[in-house]
Amino acid sequence: MKTISILFSLLVPAGLLAQNQNLNPRAFEALCQHFHTYVDEGVLPGTLIYIEKEGVLNKDVYGFQDIARGIPMSESSIFRWASMTKPITATAIMMLVEAGKLQLDDAVSLYLPEVTNMSVYQGDSRVGNIMTIRHLLSHTSGITSGFDRSAAGQAAAKQLAQARVHNLKELVAAVCSTQLAFEPGKGWAYGYSNDLLACIIERVSGMPVEQFFKQHIFEPLEMKHTAFQVKEVDALTSVYAPNEAGELLAVETAANSRYVNGQNFARGNGGLAGPASDYLNFCRMLLKGGTFRGRRLLSPESVRAMMHNEVGEEWLPLKILNTSLTGQGYGLGLGVLMPDAPFGHAGDVFWPGALYTYFFINTQQQTIGIFMTQMRDMSRMSMMGEFHDLATKACEEQTKR
Repeated sequence: MKTISILFSLLVPAGLLAQNQNLNPRAFEALCQHFHTYVDEGVLPGTLIYIEKEGVLNKDVYGFQDIARGIPMSESSIFRWASMTKPITATAIMMLVEAGKLQLDDAVSLYLPEVTNMSVYQGDSRVGNIMTIRHLLSHTSGITSGFDRSAAGQAAAKQLAQARVHNLKELVAAVCSTQLAFEPGKGWAYGYSNDLLACIIERVSGMPVEQFFKQHIFEPLEMKHTAFQVKEVDALTSVYAPNEAGELLAVETAANSRYVNGQNFARGNGGLAGPASDYLNFCRMLLKGGTFRGRRLLSPESVRAMMHNEVGEEWLPLKILNTSLTGQGYGLGLGVLMPDAPFGHAGDVFWPGALYTYFFINTQQQTIGIFMTQMRDMSRMSMMGEFHDLATKACEEQTKR
């Protein structure tokens, strides 16, 4: 694979050192400079950007992995992917579907009898609709979280905050003790559905979920540095948050990280960490319809199903926290852009992580975009949309320059 590396001097504005003819040079430079400005102004600690189009990779690495220690951001830097774990969990489920171990429309209770005790918030004690695997994958199960500002979501968040959870089994038990925001299939809520999927993976496969991921996904995709516990401690990127004056403070470093000290347990909603290059290989597999360097992980039909919006128009726009996600739907483990999306192209699949990681895939243009930094500040998550928008413009054909 041909690679064009575009590396900027740390915190020093500079021109592009190289260009690839399958990108719009000015638009790509504008993308890089846009995020360099955030770093130079102290809004972000550092950034890593990948844009791959038609098999040609363009890179931009800028700023710091750890400001206090003067460690520059690099391609070896390891990031906490947070909710970018979800598409990997969905991939594992689709593998089990293809293996005949379960079906998308199976009742969740076949594998997790615990869900039969769940009721709808302020509703009848019994749930009328059967919760299915498909509901869990598409966040239409009714299972909620603090990301849902409804009364049900906030009640669940309060209850789970009081639970003592040390592993996946305890987490799933705690989630199943909360109430649903709505009947399965009758809404969309961003919740803990993927953690139930991880538990199902364990019960169906007979393997710990981290072992299943490693054997069936990470090893075939050569994701050599991806795990729930980080061994390359010096490569772990510090997490920053702004103080009241807007100055960046390190709120998690390798020295105090649960990703190092053994407290980060394997789950399906989040928790994986790795370099951007590992996630790029995962995206390449999806872009190529389930194959990677001659190895088939999923069928094209399964990948298309993941990329198809499952959320009815009556439940759009989706909402996370107090933000309406205009033009965004959700498939089986992937966000899907709709025709009215304010950035990107209809049909793009994508998803962010809460610590400012993001990816998108455009199958028509054969394009992958990845953005990574590490921030704990939900007020600026719109940056992910900025990246998608500017990266899309950089991928326009020469005739549109």
